[in-house]
Amino acid sequence: MEKDEIRAAIRAAKKEADKTQLAAWSEACCKNLLADPDIINARVVMLFHPLPDEINILPVLSALHALGKTVLLPEVIGPGEMWARVYDDEKNMSKSFFDIYIPKGAVFTELDKIDVIVCPGIAFDRELHRLGRGKGFYDGFLKAAPRAVKIGIGYPFQLVESVPVEPHDICMDKLMI
Repeated sequence: MEKDEIRAAIRAAKKEADKTQLAAWSEACCKNLLADPDIINARVVMLFHPLPDEINILPVLSALHALGKTVLLPEVIGPGEMWARVYDDEKNMSKSFFDIYIPKGAVFTELDKIDVIVCPGIAFDRELHRLGRGKGFYDGFLKAAPRAVKIGIGYPFQLVESVPVEPHDICMDKLMI
């Protein structure tokens, strides 16, 4: 399947999915993330503020912040570009491009200090390839933070047989699906 076909199939699966089941999968993913040794040992973790069709990891965001970890969220700053901002409170957020919530905290520039980056995606395969929304934001950012453990997360139906790969695509180190 081509990238656009996979994206369309996953969008359709998300629309057809039972909301109770999606919530249960989100809860299980959060528990798995919080029990993951890389997350437990991390000092700096980059998460994301979920869009309505993504795994709800807000409990992880709150838990890691409460544990005193430095929590980062991405902010889109231009075509194919994003940076990380420090998260300090759910009340200190604003909407940015694509109606994505971002923190108003400082821009985090020490990308070599990020221990874990949790990445949303449209689809993943068993070879740890990730298919995003097609704008290239994560691939560019992940290249700038090569030391970070990259964890792809999604619903079980987002695991596909094969994701088409291009030279600029960055693989995940592990998946939580």
